[in-house]
Amino acid sequence: PRYILWSDRVPQRILCVTPWVKIIVLLRNPVDRAYSHYQMNAKSYNLLGDMEFEEWVERDMDRLRQTGVLQDTIPPDEFAGSNEELIAWKKYTRWKRDGPIGR
Repeated sequence: PRYILWSDRVPQRILCVTPWVKIIVLLRNPVDRAYSHYQMNAKSYNLLGDMEFEEWVERDMDRLRQTGVLQDTIPPDEFAGSNEELIAWKKYTRWKRDGPIGR
């Protein structure tokens, strides 16, 4: 979701408005969410024409790289997640070489 990209602003705003609040965040499987978003655009808005899911993902990843949101590499010493998350991230970022994930 778009609001995740604004994560440097959102926590401070929440703290200013409601410092007592406790927030629970639920995230979906990113592949399922991406495919669902693709289907919504294809059916509801007819924005994709005959574009296949793999092409749509590739174009979206290119846009994320161009804007600096997505990096092609993450130095292992900068990764703060678990080993499982690092493995999943590596699979996600190399999908172009190995083929699409999940579908």
